[in-house]
Amino acid sequence: MKKIFMIGYMHPKNDKRVERSVKALEKKFEVKLQYLQKNDVPINDGQNMAVYLQRSDKKNILSRKTDSFFLLRKFDRKILEEVATGEYDILYIHGISIFYPLKLFRIAKKRGKKVVFDMHEYYPQDYLSYLKKPLSKIKEYLYEKLIFKKQLKLSDMVISVSKGISQHIYSKNLYEQKIYYLPNYASYYIPSKDARKKEKSICFVGGTSRSIKTVLPLLKALSENGFSVKIIGTHIAGFESLGFLAYQQMMEKLSESMFSLIAYDFDPTMIEYAHSMPNKFFDSICAGTPVMVDKRFKSMASEVNKYGVGHVIDIHNVSQSINVFMRSSQKREYERILNHIAVYRDDFFWNSEKEERFRNELIKQLNMEEKR
Repeated sequence: MKKIFMIGYMHPKNDKRVERSVKALEKKFEVKLQYLQKNDVPINDGQNMAVYLQRSDKKNILSRKTDSFFLLRKFDRKILEEVATGEYDILYIHGISIFYPLKLFRIAKKRGKKVVFDMHEYYPQDYLSYLKKPLSKIKEYLYEKLIFKKQLKLSDMVISVSKGISQHIYSKNLYEQKIYYLPNYASYYIPSKDARKKEKSICFVGGTSRSIKTVLPLLKALSENGFSVKIIGTHIAGFESLGFLAYQQMMEKLSESMFSLIAYDFDPTMIEYAHSMPNKFFDSICAGTPVMVDKRFKSMASEVNKYGVGHVIDIHNVSQSINVFMRSSQKREYERILNHIAVYRDDFFWNSEKEERFRNELIKQLNMEEKR
């Protein structure tokens, strides 16, 4: 049986996308997963490589930043060593090393291994994302030309969470081969609820450090127009916060609400945000809850319009957005949206058929079909 070394990098073992790929591939391969460990208890066996990222305890800011630099390099070097000396046939990359973004690819190919590049983000923008303009634009350009294009070329299979990001890559002539589309499908499915059993509430799933300043006026206006606003995964002053919930519990809460709102502040030129396809989009639909998506999220907006599973709004136009919410909550229109969700929900749900299709595509692209 062929062996896969899977780099989760900063993702925990139970990250939905990482865990899903492990379960799908271990049916045909031996899979060893590297993941971020919460404590300093090293694990390195046939199935797991848990790596702990030590945090600096220096009080001086400069000393802490310097210390963090070397601690991160130490973390990356542990992964690099496994790539360079470990026993595997396929290197499956879920996260990009900060210190060795290209070296891991090159080492694997030099050793004659197959490389699968599963892009969770648009890395030319995501890499060192804390940089401000104009440095961020210079970094993005250099990363595209000097690193990203080579990463793609060295890969035997490239996977993307977003068709919009794939199209952007093609438009910039960064890659010419097929990019396999594997979105963040929901893992749990809630049976459709009668519209009368829905609360007149808006569910806002957070858990993100991104700013939501421009969303607040809309949330306040919704509250003033009779909608209760429930926040999951983060805290927003003045609204009911449910905190962090286990996945199935979160899905149950989502299913109770009339709408799920997806919006936050971002620069529209940031491709990885404009074409993002986050878990909460798929989760909302599979919870049977219509989605209200800010129009700046181009890929999500396109899916909403295509399937009729909600509406696209302009969060900067509060009065117009409120009108959309009010109109959509009317019995006939709301039932129309729920009907669309019932018809198309399977397209947003991860099942055995999609799992088998993914696994077979990987085997095909890596030329690893069993010889008869």
